[in-house]
Amino acid sequence: MKTLSYLLLFLLYSSYFLQAQSAEAILQQYTETTGGQAQWDQVVSMKVTGIAKLLGQGGMELPYTRIMQKDGKQFTALKVNGMNYVDTGFDGNIVWGTNTQMQLAEKDQDALENAKLAVYDFPYPGHNWQQNGYQAKYLGEVMVGDFKTHKIELTKRPQWVNGEEMENIVFLYIDVEKNVPILRESEVLSGPNKGEIMKSYLSDYRNVAGYWYPFVVTMKYGDQTFQILETETVEWNAEIDASVFSMPEK
Repeated sequence: MKTLSYLLLFLLYSSYFLQAQSAEAILQQYTETTGGQAQWDQVVSMKVTGIAKLLGQGGMELPYTRIMQKDGKQFTALKVNGMNYVDTGFDGNIVWGTNTQMQLAEKDQDALENAKLAVYDFPYPGHNWQQNGYQAKYLGEVMVGDFKTHKIELTKRPQWVNGEEMENIVFLYIDVEKNVPILRESEVLSGPNKGEIMKSYLSDYRNVAGYWYPFVVTMKYGDQTFQILETETVEWNAEIDASVFSMPEK
């Protein structure tokens, strides 16, 4: 019986090891295909501009700017009817945004702990995943439309929801031939869409200064498209005015 137990234990650990090795190899190939480990490690900031198409709100098309830094600081602004609204600003200590009714900046302390997690997804989810304390598991080949993909389960650091830690998992579907993700899936952990599966389809990859970046992201709940992000410009290591991350004084 002991021999059987040892055999089962060996097979269990062998299976886990092979899954981890497969996931590691696929994620490493993804990194090398899109720019290379050494080059990605040199990125300290990125600035993206484009158009956000909100299909669930009358088809509104809103220009947006998103800035992210390696230290976790971030800034996202939308232009609505010619006026700029900050969706998220984070200077490392305070999360804030524009109250659209009051036309004033206000803190969002409930989002503070989750905002701090952004540092681990820079410049993209899966970069240096082992150093960031993530776990990866290979789930086999899966068809996404007409494309054969490798499905990877990436367990990230827990999110905070109502003061409690929640398991934070994203599924990456990486094109077998092109070695780039074409779909990301994750469960919505809070808000009106809590419990739904959000799907982000990544397409129109373009080479920008040696890095491959998806210029179109189509976002869905189930099969219902609610938003399309169309990138216009991407800047790596752009000079950023540090004040953009800080909440304006009233």
